[in-house]
Amino acid sequence: MEDLKSKDTLISKAAFSGLSAYDFDKSELPTIYAALKNKYANDTAQNGTRVSLIKILTVINDEHTVANLKGVFDDKSNADLIRASVLSYITDIDKNSYDWYFNSLLTNKPLQLEDYWPVFSPLRDSLSYSAEHLDKLVGLLDVNVYRDDVLNVLSNMIYAEDKARYATLIQGRKQPISAKALDDLDLFLKEYGADNQKEIPSKLYSYLNILPTLDLPKLTDEFTNKLLAVDSISYVHRLCMIARIKTGLVLDKEKLNSQLDSLYSRYDIMKAFNELGNLKAVPLKYRKHDEFAKLLLYNYLSEEYDYPESIQLTGTIKETSGTYYVFDLSYTVEEVKKVYIGVVGPFDDQVDGLKFETYKSFTDFELKEADWQAQAKGMIAELNER
Repeated sequence: MEDLKSKDTLISKAAFSGLSAYDFDKSELPTIYAALKNKYANDTAQNGTRVSLIKILTVINDEHTVANLKGVFDDKSNADLIRASVLSYITDIDKNSYDWYFNSLLTNKPLQLEDYWPVFSPLRDSLSYSAEHLDKLVGLLDVNVYRDDVLNVLSNMIYAEDKARYATLIQGRKQPISAKALDDLDLFLKEYGADNQKEIPSKLYSYLNILPTLDLPKLTDEFTNKLLAVDSISYVHRLCMIARIKTGLVLDKEKLNSQLDSLYSRYDIMKAFNELGNLKAVPLKYRKHDEFAKLLLYNYLSEEYDYPESIQLTGTIKETSGTYYVFDLSYTVEEVKKVYIGVVGPFDDQVDGLKFETYKSFTDFELKEADWQAQAKGMIAELNER
C-alpha cells in the first residue's frame, strides 16, 4: 500500500498490479481507508488506484465503510472520477444509502465525466426507488449531461416487470419528459449533417421507447418521421416503426415491408403488432409457423453464437407436444463451410395464431448427420429438459 504512492512508476505499477491479486480481510480495512485519503497519479483513470479500492469495498466492508466513502465524496479536492465512483458503488455496500446518494446527485453540481452511466447505476438497479422519486428524477432532465441516463432509467421502467404501474407514473409527467425531445433530435440531425459518422446518442433510442407510453401522437409522428427520412441511419428505423405501431400512426408500406423482410427487425415489428392484438396486420407469409420458427431460431443463434450465413428448413418432427421445425444452419469456420441443425417448437398445427413466449429454440452445434431426424429428436429431448 505504501508502494502505491511511490513516484517510481516501476514500483507503483507493480503495487497496483497486486491489488487485483490480493484478498483483503476486514482487519486490513483501515489500511484501505487510509489509502483512499491519498491522491495518486492515476486518479483520472477508469481503473485507477482509488477506483479499484472503492470496488474492493463492495466485496469487503464494515460499519465504517460508508462514512469513509462519504468523506471521499465530500472532499471536493478529489478528482471528479473518484467522487463519481463513490456515488456509483455506495448503494451496493449499503442499501440504506440511497437517500444520501440521490440527494448528492441532486444538490451537487454535475461532475465532469466522460461517462455518467455508472453514476446512474443505483437508479437502474432500483427502479422502485426511481419511481418513488420520479418528480426529482425527471427534474434532472434539465441537466444536459444527465439527460441520456435519466431517459435510460425511464426507458428501463417501461420494460420492467412492474411496467404497468411505472407507465402510469411516466404518463403523468409527459410534458417535462418530452420537453427537450425535438431539440435533442434536431441537434443530432444538424451534427449528423456535418458529420455522418456521428453515432446516434442513447437518449434518442430512449425517446423512441418512451414516446408511445406518453400518448403524444403528434410529437411521436414528427419525431419518427424525421429519423425515417434519413436513409443512412436505417438501423434506427426499426424502433421508429415500432413507436408508430404502438402509437397507432399511419405506416409507410414500403418501410414496413422493408422491416418485415429483414430477419434482423421482423420479430420486434411482429411483437409490436401482437401486443396490440393486431398481428393480422402482418402479411400471412410471415405468420406461417415454419417462417416464424425460422425467425425465432435466427434470433436465438444471434444470442448464443452469431447470425448464420444461411438458415433453411430441413423438415419437421412430430411429437405429442406438437410439431418441431428443423433447420440447416451454415457457418464458415476457418474457411470451411460447416452445416449444423437447429430445432424450434412445439407448434400446434390446429392453431393459426402464434404464441410468442411459448416456443423454444436450440442447437448443440454438432455437425448435421445423415440421420438428421434422429439427431433432431435427441436435441428436442435436450431442449425439453431445459
